[in-house]
Amino acid sequence: MDERHPKTLHPAAEEMRVAATQLPPSYEIPLEAARVRMRSALIRQAEPSSLRVADFIVPAGDRGIRVRAYRPPGHRNPALVFFHGGGWVFNDLDTHDELCRTIAEVAQCSVFSVDYRRSPEHTYPAAIDDGDVVFEWLVTNSDEFDVEPGAFALGGDSAGGTIATALAKRIRERGARQLAAHFLLYPVLDYWDPGTPSYGERGPGFTVDRSFMKWIWDAYLPSQWVREDPHLFPLQGSLADLPPTVLCVAEYDVLRDEGIEYARLLRQAEVPVTLLVADDQMHGFAHHLALIETAKDMVLTAATRLGRALRGG
Repeated sequence: MDERHPKTLHPAAEEMRVAATQLPPSYEIPLEAARVRMRSALIRQAEPSSLRVADFIVPAGDRGIRVRAYRPPGHRNPALVFFHGGGWVFNDLDTHDELCRTIAEVAQCSVFSVDYRRSPEHTYPAAIDDGDVVFEWLVTNSDEFDVEPGAFALGGDSAGGTIATALAKRIRERGARQLAAHFLLYPVLDYWDPGTPSYGERGPGFTVDRSFMKWIWDAYLPSQWVREDPHLFPLQGSLADLPPTVLCVAEYDVLRDEGIEYARLLRQAEVPVTLLVADDQMHGFAHHLALIETAKDMVLTAATRLGRALRGG
């Protein structure tokens, strides 16, 4: 799975692609309407399971950050702090509930999904700051959730992967803690301009294209920013001493090439990395577990690898 062996886009994914392109782009309708549309498309009814699921609030100054915990049976399990995707603009705990449940069950780790502040109301680095507060609070209060304080991972899908990667760099730079693993599903790792070859190959005809990426970056960026910022653009800066990484990319995704490049740079920095390529999938396939068997298989494989990495395997 470490190499690309492109296949035809899965027929079910192709149906979804065609249907999505019949709708007005998210950036051409009112923001709240776009958020409601995406949310309604992603929410699934939860299946019965042995997980203990509960929401709680992490204090953050004069406000609180909502977090949802997914805890499998067992004691002193490792933990994943997860950041949902959605271009830093869309989605919430509910849109990624099915995915977080799946990860917790397969990896046999507690998953803590973070309801971080979104753009454009809160630009960079607000989401990363929220993740930082939650991570430190969880490590400090790990006994309350019966998790192992020395076995925390960070992860996310799409734009959530950007947050997880930036936070991993912060934690490395502080030097006080060491992460056990890093878990990334088709992450955003660099700016849209000039983009990579996959922007030209896999953008036209898909909803996640160059125009969409430009729009979400415009919403996320503060008024002042620099291209060399390694937390804003994770491909920038040193990747040395980052945790073992499980990274999954989709063949039919503008972000494909930057994910593959990130894996190459991690290896160059002597960071253990597992690169998984979903050869017949498009961006967002982790939401299609009940609809596409190969998408489900890829997420199960990635979660299994995460479980091993969290336990030092």
